[in-house]
Amino acid sequence: MASKTRAVMEREIGKRIGENIAIHRRSRGLSQVVLAGLVGRTESWLSQIERGVLRIDRLSVLVELARVLKVEVGDLLGGPPLLKSGNGSGYEGLPALRHALLRPDPVAGILEPDAEDEPRALAALHPDVAHTWQLLHACHYAALAAVLPVLLAELRSATRAFEADDRAVAFRLLAELYQVVSGLMKKLGEADLSWIAAERSLVGAERAGAPLLAAAGAWRLGWTYQTLGRPKDAIEIVMAAAAALESGLGAASPPHLSMWGSLHLNAAIAAAQAGERAAARDLLGEARAAARRLGVDRNDFQTFFGPTNVAIYEVSIPVELGDGGIAVERAGIDTSGVKSLERRAHHLIDMARGYGQWAKDSEAVHTLLEAERLAPEEVHYNVMVREFVRDLLRRERRSIKRDLRGLAQRVGVLA
Repeated sequence: MASKTRAVMEREIGKRIGENIAIHRRSRGLSQVVLAGLVGRTESWLSQIERGVLRIDRLSVLVELARVLKVEVGDLLGGPPLLKSGNGSGYEGLPALRHALLRPDPVAGILEPDAEDEPRALAALHPDVAHTWQLLHACHYAALAAVLPVLLAELRSATRAFEADDRAVAFRLLAELYQVVSGLMKKLGEADLSWIAAERSLVGAERAGAPLLAAAGAWRLGWTYQTLGRPKDAIEIVMAAAAALESGLGAASPPHLSMWGSLHLNAAIAAAQAGERAAARDLLGEARAAARRLGVDRNDFQTFFGPTNVAIYEVSIPVELGDGGIAVERAGIDTSGVKSLERRAHHLIDMARGYGQWAKDSEAVHTLLEAERLAPEEVHYNVMVREFVRDLLRRERRSIKRDLRGLAQRVGVLA
């Protein structure tokens, strides 16, 4: 019965996606022949997709269709959007992702796998996980949250369906996806879900036999502890991960060295949050030395570690310490080469907070608006931004009233 119910639901979802593709195709004035050609498919394939005869079984295909149609992935999935722009924490659809995350992991043998169909080949699943990272770094949080539950279910089932080396690869992909979930939940202020996802990432990395990936899971867990207001726990977990990497540091590969530096940056922020100035300075120094040794910006394990990211943290740390003037003085960094809108926008948010600590509210608002233009969802759903905007409203000045109130409405502070 459960299998039949799921099959019916999957057909309904496929039909809804097909109908949405057809609606957006017609609104763009495209024929089936043209749209199919633009995504490298046949007219027959697209016709069957739009009629619900075939299902799109790869996230990358859905992403490509959304790109060509100039819509969000969530627009093609249909149903109410997970997030409603400008309303702060009052978003819809989060229970679906919460349910997927809180469901016991099937590897424990408590439940049957999430999906009953034969899983796709790992070569097909890998690009889907890569696309979720792209959505996260591009700050397309609504679209990301809409696709995560399905991919989570498929990968969790894959860890039971495959054996030997393939099973280890499935666990590695699942560990990566849990890190994506952890990052998204942290952004949305769902620290409990972020913690669960980060902890499950550690388990998956261990089962995959991937120590550096496990260190990346600890890095995510550190950020979650910071969100929970537990910076000392963050320092403990990330420095334990760093200690596990220390023995190989002399002849470390670039990914090894990059992960080492990222863990120290994480701990430096946590130390600043705890008011431990000396520790923050020393940890930042370790990260700076690792970045000099690397010599270039990298993106091992989605950490974007390198000289530029160290320079970004040299702004973030004084902000956490309340030294806004120092942060602003250090803020003249060229971040255009950083291939993450999230990193670039977060740097602007830190700059704005620095201006606010320095009582330069006009500069703070204008910098937040710059961040919003770059990555709207990063600003709209950022809990820290909402609190900062509330502070600015309390001391509202006439010269910025219009811009500030408009921003406050978009982030959900003002009705």
